[in-house]
Amino acid sequence: MKIIWTIAKREFRAYFVSPTAYIYLTAFLVLTNWFFWRSFFIVGQNNLRGLFTMMPFIYLFFVPAVAMGKWSEERKYGTIELLFTLPISEWEVVLGKFLAALGLLTSALLLTLPLPATLFFLGKPDPGPMIGGYLGLVFMGGAYLAIGLWISSLTDNQIIAFILGVIGCFVLLICGEPVITTGLPRLFSSFLQYLGLQSHFDSISRGVMDTRDWIYYFSVIALFLFCNLKSLGKGRWAMIVTAAIGVFTLNILAANHFYRIDLTAQKRYTLSSATQKILKNLKDVVTLRVYFSPDLPPALNNVRQDVGDILSEYKQYGGKNIKVEFINPQADAVEEQKVQMMGIPPIELNVLHKDKQELAKIYLGMTVNFASRQEILAVVQNTNNLEYRLDAGILKVTEIKKPQIGWWVPNEEEFSQAKERLESRYAIRSINEKSLNALEPKEMPVLFFVVPEKLSDNEKKSFQTYLDQGGKAIVLMERIAVAMGAGLKPEGRSNPLEDFFKNYGVTVQEDLVLDPSNAMATFTGGVVQFVVPYPYWVSIRPENFDKSQPMVSELGNLVLPWPSTVSGGTVLFKTTPLAVSSSISATQGSLDPQAASNAMTLGTAGTIPLGAMVDNKMAVVGNTQFLNNTFLQQFPDNGLLLENAVDVFSTGEELISVRSKGVVHQPVALVSDRARMGIKLANIFIGPVVLMAIGFIIAWRRRVSLRA
Repeated sequence: MKIIWTIAKREFRAYFVSPTAYIYLTAFLVLTNWFFWRSFFIVGQNNLRGLFTMMPFIYLFFVPAVAMGKWSEERKYGTIELLFTLPISEWEVVLGKFLAALGLLTSALLLTLPLPATLFFLGKPDPGPMIGGYLGLVFMGGAYLAIGLWISSLTDNQIIAFILGVIGCFVLLICGEPVITTGLPRLFSSFLQYLGLQSHFDSISRGVMDTRDWIYYFSVIALFLFCNLKSLGKGRWAMIVTAAIGVFTLNILAANHFYRIDLTAQKRYTLSSATQKILKNLKDVVTLRVYFSPDLPPALNNVRQDVGDILSEYKQYGGKNIKVEFINPQADAVEEQKVQMMGIPPIELNVLHKDKQELAKIYLGMTVNFASRQEILAVVQNTNNLEYRLDAGILKVTEIKKPQIGWWVPNEEEFSQAKERLESRYAIRSINEKSLNALEPKEMPVLFFVVPEKLSDNEKKSFQTYLDQGGKAIVLMERIAVAMGAGLKPEGRSNPLEDFFKNYGVTVQEDLVLDPSNAMATFTGGVVQFVVPYPYWVSIRPENFDKSQPMVSELGNLVLPWPSTVSGGTVLFKTTPLAVSSSISATQGSLDPQAASNAMTLGTAGTIPLGAMVDNKMAVVGNTQFLNNTFLQQFPDNGLLLENAVDVFSTGEELISVRSKGVVHQPVALVSDRARMGIKLANIFIGPVVLMAIGFIIAWRRRVSLRA
């Protein structure tokens, strides 16, 4: 090992005694930072996903450039024979050169650390995917280097070694991607997908340390270094084949016996404590049946694997009370008809088969079964919210009676999508003036109430009585109505519960709130549509939710179109300190984007509450449109507030953390245009400046040592 380390140090230092390393690292840093920062603030998400997406392709040119001369130069100048006359073995030289090249690549990655440092300055990013992504880049860089070193050992021409190295790495990178595997037999496409570098890197960069990915990368590196050793004359092709078979066998074993560590802050890829509690409290067997077509398109193969991984954890924590069955829904016509009658529809996709586009019919359904009850998960296209859907299904089929909630909405059709999101777990009963006698807290512990413009005395009294008897309510109120299709003209509305609210010390003001933290809105100007940031569509940032309130503590985003200020009570969520409020007269009758920008300069900026908890029994929001069909379809995360509130007020908080796991919203801090430009320039040039300083120190020390 000492000899390997000595060779590695010698080779690594050789990079920095000439301009080679400095030119290489400077080009790498400038290109990487420029590509990352050009779209970072446009995307607005405080993570390194953009870096990890482009890096495998940047590696394609920079890593073979490092490896191309390692052996080809030795062959060209005949120093390879001299090298092996020394009392060192070939494998020590191979490992020494590999570690030196990997050290240079790691140095390049270390010089990009100002990127994550800047992200922590701009907000609260999740460090788990960052750690995983950087480890994945080291692994992928090692695989590229092993391939490049092997190819370099086959020729004495650096240019040929570089071109072949790029091609070799590119082939192994994309061989498992849909562009290659589409149209191939399932078994072969699955094999190529596992063989590809990209799928394993994507897994690690999520922040999941999976032994399958680690073993894969170590196997690729070891195999190509062994090929490198063989090309130097020490080894036989039979040994290469044997090594390849051994690597293949090891990866098959690893695929079936694996261990994962989830580094993400929310533990998004690990069953939550709430799920574990649900599974351990099961009194009898719950059967999870998976109805997936055997021949899925390559792009959906990852879904099959991810579903299998999640269900294996369910079996682990559920023990004998969780049973998992995989059923082929297309085994025969009878089975397929049975699946369709259960409510699992076929999905038709265009796939490439034998060089032809064909319409394929596939199934991606699941069922949760307990005794004679069954919950259908009709389509499972991804696993982002699968844990929540399974937990909700298990609770639904094992509960003796579905909890009932009231639905007091003037125009139910406008809120049909919000209603559908609750119907999987709750029995929903519509309330109107004719059914006020149904407002019984013991039977209906929660009421969803969209306050209309007018309420009769009987309706007001019934609502007051409901709360006094222990009922809990989610109250939405619009004080200024704005219709998208009516020229954005604001219309003031009365508050029929004004006296009622005063008794609880809460007020929904007749104003509109604007905030620099906002969502994008689409407007039409003539025949042209344009998308712009719209200050009246306030976007609540993660830090502006009250972390002590369970119904909002796990939320990361909420978009409220034209909201009003809510004063009093305990604040559930609020704007940034840069928000302002505007009355109807101040809007001058129009809320178009240009007028909105001007309105942001008026009034006094400050934090404005938009939602409040009153006496732990009433949640009040100064907006109704955020849950109607139009906005809920555009901003589906809005529905999490309603689901959380209903859970907290009725069955408890156990599913709230599970529901929010699949939602990742990491907004960038609000900074000026000048600050953005300064951040971009600082990151682009800080790496090269540090590199120049290191080069100056090395040159100065060499000069001093030579004089001595």
